[in-house]
Amino acid sequence: MLLPHPFCAVFSSLQACEAFAPRLLKKAGLIKLGKDTGRWGTTTPVAITAKGQYLLKQIQGVSQSKEKDGTAAYVVPIAERKLVAISKINKIGTGRATVEITWKWDPNQLANCSMPRVPW
Repeated sequence: MLLPHPFCAVFSSLQACEAFAPRLLKKAGLIKLGKDTGRWGTTTPVAITAKGQYLLKQIQGVSQSKEKDGTAAYVVPIAERKLVAISKINKIGTGRATVEITWKWDPNQLANCSMPRVPW
């Protein structure tokens, strides 16, 4: 299960984030992890709990697709970028300008229940 989000930047690699996220989701009661399978034990079956299914319905922007092997793949946003300020606008030509914008990350319910507290 891959959950791309800004929290991954805290880790030294994306693989570290991918390994960390399922344990947090399990601890929050959102998923159940099965026994590792595959040739080298690198495939972990994941089942979404009723609590997890309920939470996914509350989050805007969740998408689900089927993989070639028949498993379900989910893309779940865990934060939304919010506009904080527009600090500078420079006109550089007819109909063109450069704009300096400040953003912040606003974590959703999934981030709040499963991720360690980090400054957004």
